Amino acid sequence: MADTKDHEFNPDAYPPFPSNVPVAQLETFKFDTLHADGKSLNGQTLRSACYHHGVFYISLADSESFYNNIPERAKDVMHLLEPIFNLPQMKKDKFISSDLVSKVGGYQRAGASVVDEKNAPEFPEIFNIPKNDIKDYYRVPGALSSALVQGLWPSVILKHGNWKKIMWFMSACHEICMKVLNVLSIQAGLPVGASLRQLHQFSLPSSDILRVIRGPARYYRADDNTGEDEDERGPYWKGEEEDNANKKAADEEGAAEEGAAEEGAAEDAAEEGAAEDAAAEDEEDVHMLLHRDMGTITILFNWLGGLQVKDRDTGTLMWVEPKAGHAVVIVGKALAYFLDGQDDGTLGAWHRLVAAPGPEQGKFARYSLGYFVRPEDDVLLKKATAIPDSDVLCKMRRTGWRFRRESEEEIPTAKEWIVMKQAKRLGQGEGVARWEEEIDAEEGEEMERP
Repeated sequence: MADTKDHEFNPDAYPPFPSNVPVAQLETFKFDTLHADGKSLNGQTLRSACYHHGVFYISLADSESFYNNIPERAKDVMHLLEPIFNLPQMKKDKFISSDLVSKVGGYQRAGASVVDEKNAPEFPEIFNIPKNDIKDYYRVPGALSSALVQGLWPSVILKHGNWKKIMWFMSACHEICMKVLNVLSIQAGLPVGASLRQLHQFSLPSSDILRVIRGPARYYRADDNTGEDEDERGPYWKGEEEDNANKKAADEEGAAEEGAAEEGAAEDAAEEGAAEDAAAEDEEDVHMLLHRDMGTITILFNWLGGLQVKDRDTGTLMWVEPKAGHAVVIVGKALAYFLDGQDDGTLGAWHRLVAAPGPEQGKFARYSLGYFVRPEDDVLLKKATAIPDSDVLCKMRRTGWRFRRESEEEIPTAKEWIVMKQAKRLGQGEGVARWEEEIDAEEGEEMERP
């Protein structure tokens, strides 16, 4: 177990999740029940959970297998990777990929990605570790030495066998997600041997990543050396508070000059201004705006609140409470193609990341660790069907010729699709300019602006 003293990431020091915020009522599945019997009531419930919130818990701590230790391993990996964010900015910038569109790994500065048609930036720092790279260090002679010499990755990843710990954790997360896909495959009517697992093999090239996110705190923690008891707002509010104070003073002065007859109008204006200020403040708290993940399934470990999911019935954003000994599973866009043949926005979790809630949890920077399972690079994004009377999936891969639908529309491979989506997310090409058009046409609903 890592020494947590002086670590910014320190779950033992985190206060309880607040009881006065709306919490999503999510299904919980025991890992040991995620077996091949996908036709059971448990399998039906899991499928329903994917289509409703698109988010659910998997209980790991009570497993009778070694997976019961995965939540603790997640903490260890997070402690291992935390020093990356403590590096000087110039050093962190060296790990920014020269090709962020086609390369899924490396560091992303806060604000590097855009999340809507107005080019609004995302606030957190992100570090992505590709499965392909880590796997090559194990099987390709000299790959690790070459990476060390070239400084391709921070030393905490490459030295002291840390990359082996990371690869083990990634493979364990991958297997948990495969259990989910096995159940969903049977629920979709596929033969037992024709599971979606066949399209997501850990040993073959894909855009799978381990993603570490560090989001800023909502509040500054009081400095013990100053004797101050009150918390100060974080850096994103400082300029706003000064502007609001100046505006308030000007409004008060103007109201006094205009006389009592205009006091009612001044009060109305002040109330409107306060509402606008509150809305602006809430937007500053947002780390990532409402979105669905690029991939099939994400398994997430987080220790502070900050994940919010959109309720499909009410449209309300609800908090996802972190639970000890559990992982959070988030359904991504690619699963819609395999189960429904299209992505119309009805499958996959609409979710966002914000600062931890309340004045207590909000004092801490928010770390999360997620493994994104994505289809193998040559897999076609179309409905998965099996060859009659066999356990073989039908023509689900690009094999040198272009598989087309009846409408002659080209079906992209997973790699092509992810590159296109990544370009849009990073504001390159015409992706952002066509944001609303693509959301309406492809996903069936416009992305909400929190």
